[in-house]
Amino acid sequence: MKKLLTGFIAAVFALMTGVVPASANEQISPYDSYTPYWSYDEFDVDYVSYRPSVIPGRVDFLVEVAGPISSYSYTLGDYLGVGIDVDLDDVTDYYIWIDEQYFDGAYGVPTDVWDARKGDFVRGCDAEFWLAGPYVAAIDLKASCLNLPSRFGLIGFAYTSLWDEFDFVPESHFQVNYGGGSSGSVVGPTKTVTNPPTAISQTRYKVSNPGSAPDDLVSLSSTVGKSVVTLYCGDAQGTGWSAKVNLSSAMKNSGVKSYIITNHHVVDGCLSGQNVEIVTSTGATMSGTVVGYDQDKDVAALTTTGTVPGLEWIGEKPAVGWWAGVMGSPFNNQGTLTTGIVSSIVGSEVVTTAPLNPGNSGGPVFDRKGRVYGIATAIRTDSNLIGFAGSTDYMCGILVTCQSSWLDSASLAAEPSNDAVNTGSQGPNDGPFSAWTKVLANGKQMKFYVKYPQVGDKIQFMVQDSSGVYKQFAWTRIDEEDLGVDGNYQGLTNEIYFIRTFNLKPGKNRVQIRVNGEIVWGTKTYSLK
Repeated sequence: MKKLLTGFIAAVFALMTGVVPASANEQISPYDSYTPYWSYDEFDVDYVSYRPSVIPGRVDFLVEVAGPISSYSYTLGDYLGVGIDVDLDDVTDYYIWIDEQYFDGAYGVPTDVWDARKGDFVRGCDAEFWLAGPYVAAIDLKASCLNLPSRFGLIGFAYTSLWDEFDFVPESHFQVNYGGGSSGSVVGPTKTVTNPPTAISQTRYKVSNPGSAPDDLVSLSSTVGKSVVTLYCGDAQGTGWSAKVNLSSAMKNSGVKSYIITNHHVVDGCLSGQNVEIVTSTGATMSGTVVGYDQDKDVAALTTTGTVPGLEWIGEKPAVGWWAGVMGSPFNNQGTLTTGIVSSIVGSEVVTTAPLNPGNSGGPVFDRKGRVYGIATAIRTDSNLIGFAGSTDYMCGILVTCQSSWLDSASLAAEPSNDAVNTGSQGPNDGPFSAWTKVLANGKQMKFYVKYPQVGDKIQFMVQDSSGVYKQFAWTRIDEEDLGVDGNYQGLTNEIYFIRTFNLKPGKNRVQIRVNGEIVWGTKTYSLK
């Protein structure tokens, strides 16, 4: 009976839902309906396939057989594997197989890669077998170790020592496109954004108490949630989030208002200009276009003419023990929040205990202040609460013009306290985003400035009362209605400055400006007439 490859439950699988669990460009060989007379089901190969792995820098090969695979199926001289033909001459150049080993659980049986041309093993080629389903064995391989060409041949095989027979499927290597694309056109593993946006330059600080839960998780969730979207690429569904960036002039001139970040595997079926449907937290629908991606790092960027508030994504490098929040659309449940901690940092990968589920792929992993430091990517199903997120550093170079998003803690100053914000250096020229105050010449009024506010930002003007508590004097929220048809803010000086003038009580006044609950400006005492 023909079995659908879309039913696999991979040990490390894509956190998106749809007809293909890990890649919309999984490339599958013709189905082999022939059953050898000598064969036991686990040696009767039906399919072999290739797909980009959800783990950045790796690829997957899958072999499906006609019967259940047990932990001891490929021992005692029996084996299962794939052959790779790199020069398309229908002669296998590399073999990868499992033999003489038990499947211990679902994941992690190490194996070697044999170079048939040299008659030797490939050194440092990290490959592992895992049980991807009752009938499916998978090989997870470090992509760079074989330097695969853009097109290569693939064949699957099984061998039973009892009958001393092989089953090869297909009979000749079938050709696949490295990087996806079942139509025959080769889609490259990377695409650098043309006229990319740039990172916003501003003063950044260490995160205070990074291991503690947010002071107000309800408020933080509401703020972050406005920036998180659900993405639909054909039948595949995942999550994305809007990044705070300086859009290039070319993007602005073409009507682009928001820059959405997600996983490559969420949108790899829409890399050739197909529309990606974007659904915001309010239920509004807009179209997006993939403008850049990196398959190995599993990141991609989309532009849209709709407005989605941006999230901060540059700041202190996370460390073990940090609080972690994840928001996305698991099982198409939009705006779902889960929390945990950072349990490990492996290179540029964050390992977190915050629960991830199918549909979370591409969503933000953020700190107690709402700054995104990771992009939810994958989980291990043979574990309890082990999820993986790629660093926002992966955005730099391919998707955004920037050096790094994970900043060394030693290079950052401590986050200012409410009364210790530096008043001497900030002002109109202090980066694309800044806030400040000043007393007018009449000595009776104060002006509050915020430069480059974002749609959705809640701006609060705070004044300290006699008991020393800061209380809200006035507030406003930047709405989409504040934007003109050209995308600039209406009623703002030079289209970038949000300014309010207030009459405060005579005498000493201490003030703050808060944006989305965070103090962005605090001053010494002002004496008013």
